[in-house]
Amino acid sequence: MFCPKCGKEQLGDESFCRYCGAEQALPGGAAGATPSQQRKSATGFVVGSAVCAAIALLFFPPIFGVAGIVLGYFAFRRNRLAGTICMVVSGICMIVGVVLGLWVWSIT
Repeated sequence: MFCPKCGKEQLGDESFCRYCGAEQALPGGAAGATPSQQRKSATGFVVGSAVCAAIALLFFPPIFGVAGIVLGYFAFRRNRLAGTICMVVSGICMIVGVVLGLWVWSIT
């Protein structure tokens, strides 16, 4: 069983993590998930954020860019690295989408 807070392996049926002090759930609960299972739970948010970022390049950058940042935040709550990457990429795509839109508008 692994600690849901720090991810370190726990020995036996301990009620609290010996490394960080977090309360442990009963065996068979979600708190006993391995770190790789905890990362997988952010997959939906990461995919949604990536799709919104891609759409933000061409269509309604402020709306889809912000949606990508919000989905990236939810991914950040489950997996810090993936969430941070999603928020940064969505922000960049939003800015690039606005610049592209202004450029296309100015040449027409």
